[in-house]
Amino acid sequence: MITMPASGRVEAMKSADLHERFAQELSRVMVDSGVRLLQIGAGDGRRHDPIFGFMKRNSGAQGVFIEPMLEYFEALVQNYHDKVGSTFLNLAVTPEGGERVIHFVDPAAVASGVVPAWAFGISSLLPNRNAISGALVSEDSFAKIREHVRTRRIHSISSTALIEAGLDRGANVYVSDCEGMDADILMAMPSTFRPKVLLMEWMLLDTEEGDALVSFLNPDYELLSDGIDLLCVRRKVVSQ
Repeated sequence: MITMPASGRVEAMKSADLHERFAQELSRVMVDSGVRLLQIGAGDGRRHDPIFGFMKRNSGAQGVFIEPMLEYFEALVQNYHDKVGSTFLNLAVTPEGGERVIHFVDPAAVASGVVPAWAFGISSLLPNRNAISGALVSEDSFAKIREHVRTRRIHSISSTALIEAGLDRGANVYVSDCEGMDADILMAMPSTFRPKVLLMEWMLLDTEEGDALVSFLNPDYELLSDGIDLLCVRRKVVSQ
């Protein structure tokens, strides 16, 4: 796992500063053209979510929220029940599309307290990338969730089909939390997809993936990271 690509084209920031900058950019977009969000891996929309507060405070901000896990999707719709005009899609996004197997910690075990609360929302199409396989957690923490890891088959839409079908609804803000697939999903999207602001999970990418993502985003974006997330701000902002 990496914190910065070898190229050094990403500015390092503290987490608090990164999220303050994210909030500032959201406000700028809101004033300029109104926020149209595309969020992939939205979870329940609330817990561990970097944009929930902004979306709830700004009634004019619209969103397309995508979450493959039905349990979290149902909570997502409920948490945004007052967000009139938004779209909710219960599926995954992958570079190729099609049926996939998702690995996850049983939501019922989390809800009942059988496993720790930190395990909420842990799922992945790449099970070797996160706590599902013991990555980034202690052996003791892994032991607490190991017996509650489950799998199921889910439908996914390809990155290209998502954009070409207009399901992003002209998004100018993009947020993803895809447990190691963030780079592949974004880089498989059409070149015309260039939101003003992007925030995506960064810490689960390996060095090669991180460098490929940076090259894909340069020179269009200013890139900043706290080692956990990557914030991308378009250098030449064009009203959308």
